[in-house]
Amino acid sequence: MNDEKMIEYIKNAGGCVITKSLLYGQGKLKWILREDSVDPKVDTGWRFFSDIDDSDYVNDPDNLIVCDFNTIANIEPAILGIYGMPAGTDLQLVIEKGKKLFYDNLTEKQVEISDKLPWLQPECSDAKSESSFSSTPLNEADPRV
Repeated sequence: MNDEKMIEYIKNAGGCVITKSLLYGQGKLKWILREDSVDPKVDTGWRFFSDIDDSDYVNDPDNLIVCDFNTIANIEPAILGIYGMPAGTDLQLVIEKGKKLFYDNLTEKQVEISDKLPWLQPECSDAKSESSFSSTPLNEADPRV
């Protein structure tokens, strides 16, 4: 991730945990969950994993890094639509025919994302168009377990 091109989509967005494989571009965003925040002043509770991460990889703390939510939003702007979802959210990002879809891993149903993003900086309002959503079946296993 190149810091000089970093866009601050959300002011004071807070921290999240991501895998190094995702941060360094070795894998693409796939698994997303929101846990209870460790410290609400600095931690959003969001955790992001790539499509190449397996359980051994994500269970090794050396493969995880804390960064600002905007860092992962610069990698995959589609996550801007899920920022306000509550703790307990467990999602999968599926890309099919150029469409970015979020599915709830527990219900296996598509999650509809509002295009109203009150947390988004006004100058970043065109980021909403980074995602488009439609239906597709969910049938991939979650390697985080």
